[in-house]
Amino acid sequence: MPSNPVKKSPSAVRPFFPHLQTPLTNTSIPDITLGLPTPERAHALKQWNFTCHCSLCTAPPAERDASDARRRQIDSLRDHTVRAFQADKPYQALRLTRQVLGLLREEGGGLFQMEGEQYENMARNFWVVGDGENAERYGRLVVEGLRVQGFEIGEGDGDALEGLWRRFEEEEGPGG
Repeated sequence: MPSNPVKKSPSAVRPFFPHLQTPLTNTSIPDITLGLPTPERAHALKQWNFTCHCSLCTAPPAERDASDARRRQIDSLRDHTVRAFQADKPYQALRLTRQVLGLLREEGGGLFQMEGEQYENMARNFWVVGDGENAERYGRLVVEGLRVQGFEIGEGDGDALEGLWRRFEEEEGPGG
């Protein structure tokens, strides 16, 4: 158990650069939650009078069903991860986050942004338990992912990581 108490807020899943917004493309629909299973995704897209014809939505039923099962498992594990973190169980949260990352990799590149969220969770949990080396390792993956997505986050990783540590300290108390 860490020497500092972990706040009981779901901040473990909030982006650590809240001022950044993903630039929309002509095919982006901003109100659709990333990672939804096919039926929920199709229902959400109806409000936009949009029928998706991407490779996942038009995949054979068995492939879509397998993807939907993974996505539901990811959603469930993400909820359990937040609850573990809120219950001051960072090691359990780390284990669950690793499971989410494994499922995201199985699911493929379509959920790339969700990997960044999980890397932040890993960095936060390692920071809380005082494992600076692993916190930095996952923090760098978060920064790298933001850059790949086209965000400009300053000169070098050091500034970005310092911002991440400051946010963790504000939200979780002294640690790392």
